[in-house]
Parts: sequence; C-alpha cells; structure tokens
Amino acid sequence: MDTFVTDTMDDTANIPENDLASDALALLMQVLTADDGKRVVRVVLPGATGSAAPNDASEGVFWVKRFGIERVRLVQRAHAALSPLIPVAALRSAALADPAAQLEREQRKLEAFASAGIPVPRIVLKGDRALVFSDTGADVQKRLRALVEAGETELAEELILRIASSLGAVHAAGLCHGRPHPRDMFVAGNGRIGFYDFEEEPEARMPLADAQARDVWLLFMQICADPPKPETPERALAAYRAAAPLGVLPRVGPIIAPVKPFLPLVGLFKHRGLGKDGKRFLNATRFLSDALQHGAGKGSEEAPARPELRGASTMNKAGKG
Repeated sequence: MDTFVTDTMDDTANIPENDLASDALALLMQVLTADDGKRVVRVVLPGATGSAAPNDASEGVFWVKRFGIERVRLVQRAHAALSPLIPVAALRSAALADPAAQLEREQRKLEAFASAGIPVPRIVLKGDRALVFSDTGADVQKRLRALVEAGETELAEELILRIASSLGAVHAAGLCHGRPHPRDMFVAGNGRIGFYDFEEEPEARMPLADAQARDVWLLFMQICADPPKPETPERALAAYRAAAPLGVLPRVGPIIAPVKPFLPLVGLFKHRGLGKDGKRFLNATRFLSDALQHGAGKGSEEAPARPELRGASTMNKAGKG
C-alpha cells in the first residue's frame, strides 16, 4: 500500500491527507483494500458534519475509485480490435488497459491537468488498484438537473456555457479529457469547472487535434440532448470557440463526415424507437454539421503543442453519488 501526497491548490478546503486522524486514515485504507466488487464507494467518516450547502464539498466525505472492476463488453473489444482499420482516427477506440495501466493513466492525466492550472481531484491515498479522492460536492450533471427542475433556465444555460468554455481552455492547454460529460465535471470553490474520471486516452491513438475534436462531439451530444433554451447549443459553441485553439473545430468536420449520409435514415426513427444515445448522436451531429457549414470552424489548422508537465498540484474530487 502506497500513500500519495501532492502539493495542493485546494479550492474547497478539504482535509489534507497528513492532517487526517489515524482512525480516519485507517478506515480509508480499509475501504481502499476491500474487495467488495464496487467500482466507486462513498466513505463518510464518523462524526462528519457535512457541508452547509447540499451541493458543496464535505470535509468528512471521501470517494474510493477502483480500477478493473467493470467487465469489458464484446462490442468494446471488437471496436478496439478493428480500430487500426478505421480510416478516421477520431472514430478509433482508445487502447484497452489493465487495472494498473488504468490507474496510472488516471494519475498521469490528473497531474497534466493540474500542471496546467485546471481543477482536478485531490488524491488522498493510492493503492495498487484504487485511489481515494476528497469530496467536492455534487457533479455538474446533478447541478444542471436541479436548476432545470427548479425552472432556473438562465442559470442552467450559464452553467452549460461555463462547461463549454472550460473544455476550450483544456484544449488550449494542449490537453484532452477523452470523455467530457457533465457527470465527470464539478464546480470548484472559485466557480471554475473541474474535471475527473479520465477513463479514456484517445490522444494516445490519434493526433491531439483529432482527440480534442472528438471531445467536442461527445460534449455536444450532452448539450444538444435537452438544452434549457433552443439557442443554448449555439451559444455554447461560441463559448467553446472563444477559449479553444483555432485548429480543433476544423477537425470536427472530418470526424462526422462518414456518418452524415446516415443522418436522414437515423432521423426517421427519432420518434419511433430511437434510444437516448441515438437521439444524442443525431442532435449533436446535425447541430455541429450545420454550424460548421456556416463557418463555425474556420481558422488556423494549427493546434498548440502539448505542454511539458511541471509536477503535480491538485484540487478536489466531485461526488459521484
């Protein structure tokens, strides 16, 4: 069992690992090494009082993430095996990794994001196949859902625009998330959007600009699914473009080009049994295709070089309850 302590840039003032009481540390290590088959475990320390605000971080709450728990489905294995034959790089599968490699990837990408000054989880403990993170409250998806249910349309859109702008800043730093979804984001103490759950590394299998363009497509599958206002996707794309390098959006076109001929056929089933994932794919691809056709992706083809890593400074982990 290893412990892993990094320099901290702690926006939500969680407990540093070296300030944990011995009994709290012992409990976390016990959960860390347990073999209960659960991928993510929420740990509430005895006597934890919780946060004053329900969406904010709690000092006595931690999250254990185990690697290698989920079974790789046959379709995932087939995609990975056939990926070298797929001509469009961004449509290839990320390389399948064993648990140790998954943990190493998560830690490495956390360090890269933190080195660029982007909020990411703080690692409290590290085991052979698991990591313990401190809590940072509700994830962005839960916050969006709460705002929409409360009728706070303007605030919901504002949060979506921050998400899009933050992904643009990630790309401007020469980085790629791999699977940008609101459930894999959190709101740091200063209002900035943070990222976690780095379970894919497409930049290892394709040019960085293609991996970043894939990020855009995946994010807009969520933004276009059920936007709070009709103009939200267009405003979100403008927010992304204002923060992102000029070379990314032009790469979105080649990614969606192979599937565009099938959009009319898919559209026939939009109200006839097309599932949620299919509707997200259809709405996002249509929107991005139209936006690019009207000049949204014009600009330089140059993407920034990947920055050198400067060592790990970290922030806090969002809850996954």
